Amino acid sequence: MTTMRLLFLLFCLATFPFGVEAQFNSGHGENPCGFDGHHDYLMKTDMAYKAGFLKQKAIFDSLKYAPHVSNREQRQLFTIPVVVHVIHLGEQIGYQTNIPDQQILGAIEGLNERYANVNGAGVDIGITFCLANRDPNGCPTSGINRVDGSVIPGYKEEGITWDGNCGVNEQLIKDLSKWPTWEYYNIWVVNDICGDVAGYAYYPNGGEYDGTVIDIVSMKYDNVTLSHELGHGLNLKHTFSGGEDDCPDNNDCLDDGDEICDTPPHRTNQCGNNNPCSSEGVWNNSRYNYMSYCFPSEEVGRFTPDQHERILNALSVDPRAALLSSQGCANEVSMSFTSDGTTLCPNEERVLTAVPGGGYFAIASGTGYLNGNTLTATGGTEIVVEYIIEEGNCTSSIYQAIPVKPIPQSLLKSNEDTLCIGQTATLQGFPAGGTFSLLSGPGVLDGNLLTAEGNGSLELLYQKTILGCISRDSHIVISNALQEVDIEPVLAEVLTAVPDTGTFQWVRCDLDYEAISHATDALYEVSTSGSYAVISINGACRDTSDCIEMQITATHESHNNTDIRMYPNPVQDVLYLDGILWGKENKVAVLNIQGEPMGSKINHGQNRIEIDFSTLLPGVYLIQVDEKGFGRHVYKVVKL
Repeated sequence: MTTMRLLFLLFCLATFPFGVEAQFNSGHGENPCGFDGHHDYLMKTDMAYKAGFLKQKAIFDSLKYAPHVSNREQRQLFTIPVVVHVIHLGEQIGYQTNIPDQQILGAIEGLNERYANVNGAGVDIGITFCLANRDPNGCPTSGINRVDGSVIPGYKEEGITWDGNCGVNEQLIKDLSKWPTWEYYNIWVVNDICGDVAGYAYYPNGGEYDGTVIDIVSMKYDNVTLSHELGHGLNLKHTFSGGEDDCPDNNDCLDDGDEICDTPPHRTNQCGNNNPCSSEGVWNNSRYNYMSYCFPSEEVGRFTPDQHERILNALSVDPRAALLSSQGCANEVSMSFTSDGTTLCPNEERVLTAVPGGGYFAIASGTGYLNGNTLTATGGTEIVVEYIIEEGNCTSSIYQAIPVKPIPQSLLKSNEDTLCIGQTATLQGFPAGGTFSLLSGPGVLDGNLLTAEGNGSLELLYQKTILGCISRDSHIVISNALQEVDIEPVLAEVLTAVPDTGTFQWVRCDLDYEAISHATDALYEVSTSGSYAVISINGACRDTSDCIEMQITATHESHNNTDIRMYPNPVQDVLYLDGILWGKENKVAVLNIQGEPMGSKINHGQNRIEIDFSTLLPGVYLIQVDEKGFGRHVYKVVKL
């Protein structure tokens, strides 16, 4: 590089202040705070606000010129209860505008760290902002209220107004949820502030809408907006106050600019290494100040001693003095979950715990179930649990959103769902690579081969580890015992299956084991000569008896007497047979299933026979009718 070019470059660096005006990109344009514009808007449109502000300003002006109070040299610690109202759009907790508790807790943590001067760059303000643990009715609370703001027309589309130009009237939004401003400092977290604004706050006034409004993007740990707006709420101005276009006046540091003597006056966006407006004072006290628009990093951000003094003045009189005696943080603990809120696997159990005690748990949304205080998530991507305390007139609740890891559901299949004893089925698991288990039932498992060893249900389980979670599926296979069956003749033309319980099918052996239509009882009356067998059926298990040859006499094979009618069947007391012409060559007998005569009383009429069944035990009986010219017929009847 030539000497001339080097000199020219040095001249440019010294002459053009392109680094002097450097500003952190807040994501909210050149006006991230709506405090000044909101104040001006209220001074023009709200006469009650204007009167209250002028009265309060007169008190504060008198305090800043008052003699120095010696006991302020001693470090004082104050607690201010805050309540956060999340005005969301109806989403599930933890999603989109319904920001999670952890984000809110992080924002309050960052707020407290800045006011405690944890980085050592400024002074400790001596204030702890405590999320309220007691509500206005004395009930336990987490200090976080959630309200669906989508019920207000226009809120979803434009958010809340700060200067009257666009957005929904702030009072409509704040009326959805607000606590007494002399007992709690109210923070409203909104979907959007219409315009390029991250937040705004009220000067101390104690009105019912006093507090801070902040958008969901800025309500988090590593954003200084909340600290900035709470500074306004404690009567701090912008360090560039009065210097939006030109350098602010600096004749009297207690009256001009931000009314703070140790923050040199400057224009709005002057954040470089030099202050064009003043060479006096410590420039870093302004450009690295939380009340500037320079958005200092966590390492250098600060409040100054004179800002501390002005905050103490604000806390010395109402309405802010009233916050210091509030009972909003008087409970020993805040209502909160103490159990783990990390990701659950599907079907994983977690024991829920919360403080204070005495409450109960419920599932607010998501897929799962509770057994006492043990939670099991069964699917989905999140489950929201509610902890509820009901004491006297109090009903308080808090929520915890627990992520659920989405993993594929395992599937267990068997090529056979019904087995006979000794048979084997092949199991398949999806996704492949998992393990099979036999949880219960009469069987044995060898890898993926299941063998039935007894009668009953076989309960199976398939497990596969996916992304650190165990995915499982169960399946039932039925094992049926194989019942061996035989045939015994009851009468010359009647056969019975032995044993006679179960399901049966009679077949013709001589016709290639053709099934006989409607022959499915234990008893079968043979009407045609041939070879017969019976099949015992138990689920998928079948046993076929030996075949038996039957020869039917010509008498039996004569045409049936279709005029005989038997009723009722089943019978309780008396069985009637109509259409039998009684004679000495016609006979009727009642037999048990073994073919033995029962000796029942039989009354003979001219065309009707009455048989007394009242003394017989319940069961199956045979009515044997021998009619001259028509042969022998056997009828089955059931006694109830």
